[in-house]
Amino acid sequence: MILVSREKIDAATAQGWWGERTLWQVFSRWADERGTAEAVVDAPNRSEFANGTPQRWSWERLRTEADRLAAALLDVGLQRDDVLVAYSTRWRTRFHADGGQCSSVMADTVAR
Repeated sequence: MILVSREKIDAATAQGWWGERTLWQVFSRWADERGTAEAVVDAPNRSEFANGTPQRWSWERLRTEADRLAAALLDVGLQRDDVLVAYSTRWRTRFHADGGQCSSVMADTVAR
C-alpha cells in the first residue's frame, strides 16, 4: 500500500528524510543490536488504568510480542494492504499488512 506519489517519495528520499528500509527492518535491527536491553516500560500505576501489573520488556520480548500479534492478525484473515484500526482510550494505531508481515504505519497518542 503506497499512499504517496513517486515524485514525493523521490523528493523526500533525495533530501534524506526517507530511506529504503521499512519500519519492521529498522525495528528488527534495533532488537538484534539491543537484545536483552530494556525497550519498553509500563507506567508504575498501570493497575489504576489497565489490567495487570507494570511490565518491563526487552527488545527481544517486544519483537516476540510484535510477531505474536502479527501472526494472530494473519490468522483471522488480515491480508496484504488491508487496513486495521485499533483504538483504546490512550492510543490510536493503524496497521497494514505488507508482504505477510504486519507493520505499524501510524501510532499517535490521543490527548486527554
